[in-house]
Amino acid sequence: NNIDFVVGVETLKVTGWTPEKLSSQQFNLERSLKVSDRMHGHWVLGHVDMVSSLLDRKEVTGCLILKIAMTKSMAPYIWQKGSVALNGVSLTIND
Repeated sequence: NNIDFVVGVETLKVTGWTPEKLSSQQFNLERSLKVSDRMHGHWVLGHVDMVSSLLDRKEVTGCLILKIAMTKSMAPYIWQKGSVALNGVSLTIND
């Protein structure tokens, strides 16, 4: 089965995707929640504003600490106890 998508110019710009890359890449598509479904955590909505890299990861007392690269231009939009999405998972920012 095939699904067709329209990928906007802004998405291509932010992600660095090309038609060649898109045609050869696999994607994780998840079913939508129904309004009546139970949900844990945050709603993840919006657009891709930045693609980043994982710089470090370590486990501390049952927690997973991730250090993620960030551009200076995104700094005004990031704050302690705020959240970001990484691969569709909402994460709370600490330091």
